[in-house]
Amino acid sequence: MNRKVDVHVRKKKINEILNDLFAGTDVSYLVMDRQIVLTPKNIMRKAVVENKLLQQQKITVTGTVTDEQGKPLPGVNIIIKGTTQGTITDANGKYTISVANPNVTLAFSFVGYKTQEIPVTGKTVINVTLKEEAIGLQEVISIGYGMQRKADVVGAVTSVSGDKIETIPSVDVTNAISGRLPGSVVIQQSGEPGHDQAKILVRGRTTLGGNTAPLVVIDGIPGRSLSEVDPVDIVSISVLKDAAAAIYGASAANGVILVTTKKGQEGLPRLKYQFYQGFMTPTLLPKVCNAGDYATMLSEYQDYEGRDRTYSDKDIELFYSGRDPWEHPNTDWMGELIAKWTTSMKHNFSIDGGVKGIYYFLSFGYKNQQAIYKVKSTNYKQYNVRAKLDVPITKWLKTSVDYAGFLTNALYPTRSAGSVYGQATRLVPTQWAYWPNGKPGPDIEYGDNPVVTSTFETGTDDTRRYVNQTQFKFAFTPVKGFSVNGLYSFDFTNQYRKRFQKPWILYFPRWDTAVRDSEGFITDMQLTPTPRGVPSPQLNEYYNRSLRQLANFNITYEHKFGNHHVKFFGAYEQLAEDWNNFGAYRRDYMSDIVQTLSAGSDTDKDNWGSMAIYARKSWIARVNYDYKNKYLAEILFRRDGSLKFPPNSRWGNFPGILLGWRASEEDFWKNNIGFINYFKLRASYGRMGMDPGQA
Repeated sequence: MNRKVDVHVRKKKINEILNDLFAGTDVSYLVMDRQIVLTPKNIMRKAVVENKLLQQQKITVTGTVTDEQGKPLPGVNIIIKGTTQGTITDANGKYTISVANPNVTLAFSFVGYKTQEIPVTGKTVINVTLKEEAIGLQEVISIGYGMQRKADVVGAVTSVSGDKIETIPSVDVTNAISGRLPGSVVIQQSGEPGHDQAKILVRGRTTLGGNTAPLVVIDGIPGRSLSEVDPVDIVSISVLKDAAAAIYGASAANGVILVTTKKGQEGLPRLKYQFYQGFMTPTLLPKVCNAGDYATMLSEYQDYEGRDRTYSDKDIELFYSGRDPWEHPNTDWMGELIAKWTTSMKHNFSIDGGVKGIYYFLSFGYKNQQAIYKVKSTNYKQYNVRAKLDVPITKWLKTSVDYAGFLTNALYPTRSAGSVYGQATRLVPTQWAYWPNGKPGPDIEYGDNPVVTSTFETGTDDTRRYVNQTQFKFAFTPVKGFSVNGLYSFDFTNQYRKRFQKPWILYFPRWDTAVRDSEGFITDMQLTPTPRGVPSPQLNEYYNRSLRQLANFNITYEHKFGNHHVKFFGAYEQLAEDWNNFGAYRRDYMSDIVQTLSAGSDTDKDNWGSMAIYARKSWIARVNYDYKNKYLAEILFRRDGSLKFPPNSRWGNFPGILLGWRASEEDFWKNNIGFINYFKLRASYGRMGMDPGQA
């Protein structure tokens, strides 16, 4: 006790001494832990003022957290974003939290509900309504011209969320859905960059024609390309497999794939970046024998057949030993053509947000794929942008504008991958891919030496495709349960292809010029460079343009009375398309440096062109009914008129009826077999047609 008094007395004396010492100066001091800290008085005054202001900025925020039905939510976590400071709501959903800065953001989170972030901005009362996460049977999925709760869907509809697709390491979405949509068969028929889109069959092959692909509908617009869409931009993919597809009538014979892409959500701007780098190696390559084994087996077969042998025992020995590569090569054609590794990559950057009903979403993507040839000749690039803007005009009128743009650049050798790889499987190991001096060896026919035809020595095949897709929508809701909607889309595609072919050089032996060593093995030899392929450089240029316009006007009415729930949808839709293409050809170019039509010869020049049009009109109707969420019914009808058919048989009718019974909602089920919480029986009948567009 005495020591504490002494310390206090000493500090008091020190302060008196310091006051006398610095009296009349511009210096202030602090006594801290046996140290004297000197500061200018203006700094001290500033620190005192800032501390007082900070104390004044501290505010207490209160409020109530409820669900969408207005019921209070107890136990909701409220955290000051960027800190660990927070609180939870009480039994009545109320909370109180002190914040040191009026500009902080509060994050409200609760299991089964979407997290919300709300800036305080000086407010002292913040009431929050949390929205449920769509999980399981409560999830809303696309069913064609509308959305429906998964539990209430009557048709055979399967779906996969964009979150699952996004995590799959694939640059093409058609390959990412493999095994994730029951009832759909996904077959990747080629691994060539730009041609690796998977073939999709819904419940197998359902039509006899050459086109077995299902109809793809992206954001309500049929006929768009699924492989062009960046997987990161997708919210969900649904597949209509039975009579539910009858809503698309004359185009639905092979099933329907519905794709919904992302749009802006309320809140501050959210930035997202995704990068993927893939390293790929062939899963399986043909196992081939070496030159010695091949010569041995061929000789055994010729001996058995009583024929003259192509190779003697000495030849076979030299094939095995490798001592005479000029006359006895041992070529691994797959090893010479195929690299062990190749790469693919993709980038995506997106930003979205919104306030007061105005939402925006912007996404940029890039992907690049390389071929697996040892010589890096094939290259495929795609650039894409997607933008969406939702703007409310009034409380009962909302509008939106969507845009998607794609630029693809596919650069290939003039020989296709199938041709190059096919030749590699035909050639035998006793032939030359390269001579010992590094020159490419001869061909069997048509100049096909795969180590050359896989390169740009044969010329280039360059295709560039520009796609612009725009969409305008409005929703007019004058009274609850009734809405009038419309959309107009305009898709414009340009494709330019330039195929410049030129002769390539292969080297043929001049055995009479061979230089041999003392053992008789060739050490050097003259080779004759021989042009192969086309006789002179030639150019083909192609230009294709397509325009596609779709207009849809529809009304929706929904009403609940007692245990009954009725929903009606009716629409008129009109589609118009036209295609133009033009091509030109010239040959006998003096050089491969200037690759334009005007630089070619007038001899044998040619040009051609064509056009096509298509149009369709449709009347569409759907009625949904359910009683107590147990007994479900859906009636569909579509009437399509196609320009393909003569006026007296232009229209086709496509009805559909779907019935369902949720037995798990019955009392006898809940009382006896309640451990099965969801069970539904359904049946459907529908009629679909096959009229995909241009013949």
